[in-house]
Amino acid sequence: MPANDEKPIQVTRDLVTAAYRLLLEREPENEQVILHALARNHDVEELRNGFLGSEEFAEKLRSFLARHPVTDCTISQFQIYTGYKPEELSLIREYFCLSPVAVDGFIVDKLGVRTRGSSLWDTLQHLVGTVIPLPIPGDYHAGAIEWIGLLKSVRSARGRFVAMELGAGWGPWVVAGAIAARHAGISENSLLAVEGDPGHFGFLRQHFIDNGLDPDQHQLFQAAVGIKRGRALWPRIDSRNDWGSRLIPTNQKNGKERGGVSSDPGREAAGVMDIEVLSISDLLTKQARWDLVHMDVQGDEAAICEAGLDLLTKRVHWIVIGTHSRMIEGKLISMLLRDGWQLENEKPARIVFRPDAPTQEAMTDHDGAQVWRNPRLD
Repeated sequence: MPANDEKPIQVTRDLVTAAYRLLLEREPENEQVILHALARNHDVEELRNGFLGSEEFAEKLRSFLARHPVTDCTISQFQIYTGYKPEELSLIREYFCLSPVAVDGFIVDKLGVRTRGSSLWDTLQHLVGTVIPLPIPGDYHAGAIEWIGLLKSVRSARGRFVAMELGAGWGPWVVAGAIAARHAGISENSLLAVEGDPGHFGFLRQHFIDNGLDPDQHQLFQAAVGIKRGRALWPRIDSRNDWGSRLIPTNQKNGKERGGVSSDPGREAAGVMDIEVLSISDLLTKQARWDLVHMDVQGDEAAICEAGLDLLTKRVHWIVIGTHSRMIEGKLISMLLRDGWQLENEKPARIVFRPDAPTQEAMTDHDGAQVWRNPRLD
């Protein structure tokens, strides 16, 4: 990891090709996988971790260890923490089974989801018009662990798929869930998504339409989610290139949040707006049973789960949570385990320690993820 005053080494085509040759002992299979690696990995550390966390590298390592027995001490040096078991990747292969054609203006995946390039940030534009590889160890917006959590919720759905996405952005998880459910023979779905930024909310509605879903037949809210209903300030942002916003504390009227308006330190809003806040409890009462609640709320996840814990436990089968600090992860684990939830998958957030960081979230360099199952609704 580079020192704080050093710039990370940027990923180039030559470095991607070298990683394939060195770690997987082969050439990249096509141009698309190179473009995908360039989009997903911001620096060499991310590139390396992605290759070391891949199933292909793990299989090569298992083969090597079978041929060359080593001591337990040596084995520990090779341990790679992916957050999922190798056999769980079969879920991704089961659902990502299509051979779609590329579509101008869209990123297409093998689940069949089309994502409009004009809704995504600048550094992804070279993926537009391509079909991307399986999300192992991840794709341009999420790791395999979140995909596994989503697909587990689809697999256990009972006749219809009911899902909620909080901090929805362009709605990748509810839309992908509905399409995966369609593959499983489930045609009926009820989807709810909450997104605070008005630009992102427009992308959300368009993403439904682009994937054959009528947004007016589902519950889409241009709002934030909180502990209780009300109004709050929200930053004005570049909607295509900024995906880390959260509610602004009421005592900070200039749009700053102790180092930024999101989990990214040092950013300032171009202004603020007043938006509606929906309470987690009110949202959960809209369905008697939820197959999935996906939550990515930039640092408020523990407080929101605590406020809605009783209804989460009574009505929700699976929760997939994007986490933004180690403290938040510990609070979630303590709270949900105490309430009888089962932690199916988890991968901690990666932090870069800075003594001057205004918040723990500001030190987070890469979000974590947790996948929880409620055994009372099995």
